[in-house]
Amino acid sequence: MYEALPSPRRPYSQINGTQIDVAAAHLHMRDKDGAAEALRTVLELPPEKRNVSLTGRLSRIERLLSESPWSSDVDARQLAERISVWLSETSARPLA
Repeated sequence: MYEALPSPRRPYSQINGTQIDVAAAHLHMRDKDGAAEALRTVLELPPEKRNVSLTGRLSRIERLLSESPWSSDVDARQLAERISVWLSETSARPLA
């Protein structure tokens, strides 16, 4: 439904938050490629569009990628690194 709206009216936070949740589901189903694809547009967001809700959700994905079975997977570590860079380039940091 959101995708049917004109681009300037799309609620980017809800759309991208959903994509992060979809990525988490893929990781829980052991589908790293599906998770990476779900995060593609999220990781392209400019820093000014990165809010606390998105950074908190993406931080959880980063933690998932540091756990088994992903901790020894080269591609998963690269995805975690991309997320780490994304998080470091935004001022909207989640509370620890």
